[in-house]
Amino acid sequence: MPGTFDGRVTPVTHSSHCGKERAWGLNFTLTTSLGDLDLLGEIVGGGTYGALAPTSELIRVFDLEISVVPLGRLIQLKRAAGRPKDLEAIAELEVLLEERDRASDT
Repeated sequence: MPGTFDGRVTPVTHSSHCGKERAWGLNFTLTTSLGDLDLLGEIVGGGTYGALAPTSELIRVFDLEISVVPLGRLIQLKRAAGRPKDLEAIAELEVLLEERDRASDT
């Protein structure tokens, strides 16, 4: 069942962003009925979408094909970001990566 967007948008600010064109920053968090969704225009340790796109993978979500960073790279990016919510997710992501690698070996 698809979630709903409640209209709350929170700009995520970083001290590295400066200038009028970045007054709102590049990163936002949308609050939805399914939880927060981070929209990142720039990622610590990864740069912009343009820098990450060449190594992205396509996955299907419902009827959409979207680009995502590979799981191993996502773990690296979360370590680089160092936010508590990112660090908490790393152990689970590493288990998923191990399970996927083990399944591909069989």
